[in-house]
Amino acid sequence: ADSKHGAWINRQSVMSDISNARSAVAHAAPHEQCPVCVGSGCATCRELGIGIVPYSPLGRGFFGGTLPDPATLPDTDYRKHDPRMQGENYTRNQRLLQAIERIAAEHEAKPAQVALAWLLARGEDIVPIPGTKRRAYLEINVAASYLMLSAAELATLDALGQ
Repeated sequence: ADSKHGAWINRQSVMSDISNARSAVAHAAPHEQCPVCVGSGCATCRELGIGIVPYSPLGRGFFGGTLPDPATLPDTDYRKHDPRMQGENYTRNQRLLQAIERIAAEHEAKPAQVALAWLLARGEDIVPIPGTKRRAYLEINVAASYLMLSAAELATLDALGQ
C-alpha cells in the first residue's frame, strides 16, 4: 500500500495502531506484515502516526531458552502443529535461537530480552506486547528496553530472519 491508500484508511476511521504477530521467528519485519505499510518500510504508518504493536513477540515461548522437539509435544500444544516448528523451518529456527543465545550471552541477558530489543530497535512507533503470567518474566521483559544491540548484532539477526 502506498501513502495515498494509508491516507484513505486514516480518513475512514480512527486508527492508532496496527497489531500483528511479529517476532524474530516470524521471518519478516513488522512493516512487511502490516496491511498499510507493505513495501513502504513503515513509512505510511509513520506518516499517519500509526504505531505497530507486535503481539507474541517472544514466539509463543520460543525464546524461553530451549526449543522443544515438536515430536515431544502433546497433540494439544499449539506449537506441535505450528509451521515454524516443522521440518526446515524448525532447523532454521534452531540456528536463529542459537545466534540469539550467543548475543544474549555477550550482553549477560536472556534470549527473550534480545528478541524484544531487536524489535524495539526498529523505532519508537513499534511497541511489542509480550504476554506473561509471572512477575519475574515481566521484569526480564521490561529490562529489554535497556539492552542496546549493536548495528552488527541487528544485521546478524536480520539476516537470520530472512
